[in-house]
Amino acid sequence: MKSLGGFFELDLGAGEHFQKNAIPLSSGRSCLRYLLEMKKPAKVYLPAFSCNSLISPLEEAKAPFDFYHFNSVFEIKSLPKLQQDEKILYINYFALKREYVKLLYGEFGSALIVDNTQAFFENPMDGVDTFYSPRKFFGVSDGGYLYTDLRMSRDVPADSTIGRFQHLIGRLEGSPEPFYEQYLKSENSLQGQPVKKSPV
Repeated sequence: MKSLGGFFELDLGAGEHFQKNAIPLSSGRSCLRYLLEMKKPAKVYLPAFSCNSLISPLEEAKAPFDFYHFNSVFEIKSLPKLQQDEKILYINYFALKREYVKLLYGEFGSALIVDNTQAFFENPMDGVDTFYSPRKFFGVSDGGYLYTDLRMSRDVPADSTIGRFQHLIGRLEGSPEPFYEQYLKSENSLQGQPVKKSPV
């Protein structure tokens, strides 16, 4: 019986990029770091229920941030009053909050950042900084897609991905359990990596 969950096996299927007009980067974290470098927000509001993947780029960029709380349906309890150059980041949880994202756009406009790492097939809204993480949906070692109106004028440095494929190949051949430690090392290797063009 094949194990479910953990991480995907290496995806060898051929095809085209679904997010064709996005900036391809190394991870969702890298997308956020790119935005912080380009937009230099005075402060970023993010959900109190956030993992280190969101917090570490803010700490690395020394960008001020604060938390907001949400209710049982993942909607913000009390909308913050944004000051000049402040941003609010909202996660489209499980791809269920499309209509609420539209409501937030009506409230915050271009100050909104949408984290679609759990909603890979959701289309971005015009004028809204939005990022995606294909690793949550496909058997790839890394990858991120970013939609934003600003692009870096310098080249984005690349980094090696060879070591981050081992758990994907192992998962292709069998169950995830023997390769889980390699998966964790791969996850940690993406922490603090420079943004780069992704092979996915």
